[in-house]
Amino acid sequence: MALKPLDLIYVKRAFLFLIAVTPLALLLAFASLHAGPSQAPLAGPDEAKTYSSSGKPNVIVIMTDDQSKKAFGPKIMPLTFKAIGPQAGGTLFTQGFAVPPLCCPSRAGFITGQYPHNHGVWQNNYALLEDKENVISTWLKLAGYRTALVGKYLNKYELAVTGDKEISPRIPLPPSYDYVYQTLTSGYRNYYVSVGGQRKRHGSAGTDYVTNVLNRKAVSFIKGHASGEHKDSPFFLYLAHFAPHPGKSDHPSCRGRGSADVMRQDWREWGKKPVVLGANFNESDISDKPAPERGNPKLTAAEVERAKTRLRCARAAMAPVDRGVRDIVQTLRHHKILDDTVIFFVSDNGFFYGEHRILMGKNRPYREAMEVPFLAWVPSKWIGQDAPGRVDQPVGTIDLAPTILDLAGLGGWRPRAFDGMSLRPALEGRKLDREWLLFEQRKPCRKYSSVLDIATNTLYSVWFDRNPVAGKCQTVGRELYHLNSDPDQLHNQLTKLKGDPAVTNRKARQKAKRQLQQALRQCNRKRTAKARKRCRQAARRKIQRARKRAPASVSDLIRAEVQRLEGLRLKLSSCSGEECRRPVKG
Repeated sequence: MALKPLDLIYVKRAFLFLIAVTPLALLLAFASLHAGPSQAPLAGPDEAKTYSSSGKPNVIVIMTDDQSKKAFGPKIMPLTFKAIGPQAGGTLFTQGFAVPPLCCPSRAGFITGQYPHNHGVWQNNYALLEDKENVISTWLKLAGYRTALVGKYLNKYELAVTGDKEISPRIPLPPSYDYVYQTLTSGYRNYYVSVGGQRKRHGSAGTDYVTNVLNRKAVSFIKGHASGEHKDSPFFLYLAHFAPHPGKSDHPSCRGRGSADVMRQDWREWGKKPVVLGANFNESDISDKPAPERGNPKLTAAEVERAKTRLRCARAAMAPVDRGVRDIVQTLRHHKILDDTVIFFVSDNGFFYGEHRILMGKNRPYREAMEVPFLAWVPSKWIGQDAPGRVDQPVGTIDLAPTILDLAGLGGWRPRAFDGMSLRPALEGRKLDREWLLFEQRKPCRKYSSVLDIATNTLYSVWFDRNPVAGKCQTVGRELYHLNSDPDQLHNQLTKLKGDPAVTNRKARQKAKRQLQQALRQCNRKRTAKARKRCRQAARRKIQRARKRAPASVSDLIRAEVQRLEGLRLKLSSCSGEECRRPVKG
């Protein structure tokens, strides 16, 4: 039976209604399927105002690997700062932290918005991720985004999903990505990638240099999306570079363990530039450090030069990343979608170049490993105003997922309990409602747990190791640094607890004693015994009151601070969601 014109109208309306409600239905269905003890109750879609007719911005996250802040800045990455830095309307977060400072746990924190004790990834192993589908790519995919992964996902992903000991010809795709060009092995040359799930080999030709390959694929995805059938849908691009991670370099100057590989054109620019290292480089006295670090020997002259060369190699390795950011922004501008796109530039962790006598590595509670580059490009249409050029409030990699959902208009939808928080208030010039950041590392027994108290800018760390006799975990060291006065972490405040607590207050006691003796001498000038007695009693009472008003000893103050921070550390080590950021208000 043929449909009448009026019937056709009703059919069309029903079809349009199904299109409109399906994404929300899928979101709610996904959330109900994946609800668990770590998740907060679901709210409805965010009703907060968005500032674009299209409703949702494109999102690009560019994440580097092992990029120290010493390999970042407008002089080292001038093209990036020109494209998305403060001078271009972007926001530089001066206190960006890797949570925690190790590749896979930090990246897991990005895709989940959680601390390791909630997402399960403590070491560089994808298999530890507890809820593998409940990640940012899935949430954005269900919200109507076209998703792309270019570069590194999580360490050992390809082995965990196949169960093989070697890379298989066919690798299952990471969850909810429409386009995948995934690096499977480390290295700048001679590496495997997954192209839509099919294994492919890159060799040692100039065109195989991994940073350039990933840049080209990212640009190609943007071009294809902007001119293809999905151009009216927003996209999410996760570009995860290998640079400047140490790799097997074929360049003579950067050859050797712990150096990034570089192209010759970049080494010509960076190979001879001076390197300025901080006060904690090859630290003269590390006797106040915990046992795991106290045994680090002083760097030799050759090691000092090697550390400087490694830093030069890292800076040279960032040059093609810098050019890639420029190319991405130019492509967005060419297709007239730059203002429809938010861009984040961040690293998964920092790196040591001889600080505290640590010749290389990361995953320690020191600023060289914990603090990372953190840039955000958020056009005014997505926040209703121009973003500030600089934000000095502490933020972390766990904040990326909640921020992206918030900017996408999904801030009221909670696929899980976020330990991180949306950075939108900071982008709007407001203060973040956060009091602490937690850094944790667990490796059978060798581990640390650190708390950054934001109000006091104090970092407190507890180190653990296995007792060689009893075989149990035990505390092997503690650290307390006041970062405002000691940014290089040279003076562990807990060393002041080793001596007599009263010694630090000796000057105050000696001053009170002199004052009392002087007062008693004046009392002896009184004419009668009764007057002299009253005078002496009054003098002693006055000095006692002064002693009570005298400040507590430094040691006493430190003990009180340690007691408070230790309680906070224990509380945070099992927290979830809002209680990880601030006290839950009753």
